[in-house]
Amino acid sequence: MHRPNTKSPLSSLPATPIRTSSARRHLGTNYKLSSLNAAILLMGKLPRLSALCLVSPIMEPLAKKIFKGVIFLEVAGVFGAYTLFHKMNASQDFRHTMNRKFPSVLEIYYKSNEWAGIYGIREQDAEAWTIKKD
Repeated sequence: MHRPNTKSPLSSLPATPIRTSSARRHLGTNYKLSSLNAAILLMGKLPRLSALCLVSPIMEPLAKKIFKGVIFLEVAGVFGAYTLFHKMNASQDFRHTMNRKFPSVLEIYYKSNEWAGIYGIREQDAEAWTIKKD
């Protein structure tokens, strides 16, 4: 089937040529897409024109900044959770502080250890804290 030679809806915006052959087959060779628009189109989640108009190349730097920010927050969260777990694993006094201030976090620590097959930490802590009170 021959496609008439028409201008792209994004012809006024700067864009990169389509690099993947499946995207070229889907749209024809006359279309140019930003990389994010091409990815959305190839996922097949949106109709053809919606994907073309969804993210302009001008918005790509903002999308990249937001994406980098989300990745940074996730990495910081994983690092923080690991640091907290390591401190609780190493210090019974810190676990006692966590028990007073954030008992739900300590409960998650105990449950994760029990899930991993490490039992008895909860009982050792309760015994040590009872002796300390007396």
